[in-house]
Amino acid sequence: KNPEGVDRAGGAEEYFWNAQSDMPEMDYFGESTRGDLVPSVIPDSSDGMLSPEEVTSYGEELGLDRWGTPTTWGLPAEPQRAVFCSRTLNLRSISCVGYDMDYTLIHYKVVAWEGRAYHYAKKNLKRVGFPVDKLEFNPELVCRGTIIDKKLGNLIKVDRFGYVKRAMHGTR
Repeated sequence: KNPEGVDRAGGAEEYFWNAQSDMPEMDYFGESTRGDLVPSVIPDSSDGMLSPEEVTSYGEELGLDRWGTPTTWGLPAEPQRAVFCSRTLNLRSISCVGYDMDYTLIHYKVVAWEGRAYHYAKKNLKRVGFPVDKLEFNPELVCRGTIIDKKLGNLIKVDRFGYVKRAMHGTR
């Protein structure tokens, strides 16, 4: 059970919320969820910071409780453990995201992380008609610098400078 008392033992799918059906117009930071970079609707406070009450209020308005987002993590706020971000970035219009998994900030459970990404890709491919039922995740095949071109169906392996080292269309 999670802190709210909801049973999570039923399967991994219960951890994820489908935002397609009733996605709020603005996200947690008041940015547009439509990908059109509409300016924030959260009013600026005099010192540029929102109070905890204001953050909680906006979170409730935006429906974060549906995602199981806690209002507090139950940990003391220690500045030396904070992660710095110079500004918010609306990712709604971003079509490709890479993860810097070099273990400099946090330790990842790579097999679980990549396995979940594989599960979602397989699920989406099945939904559009690809025969993926017999496919199994193989953590040995996970490789750094792979880009999936969803529009054309290409897999592209690039080096650290962005030069294409290998490209595949499907399994060719």
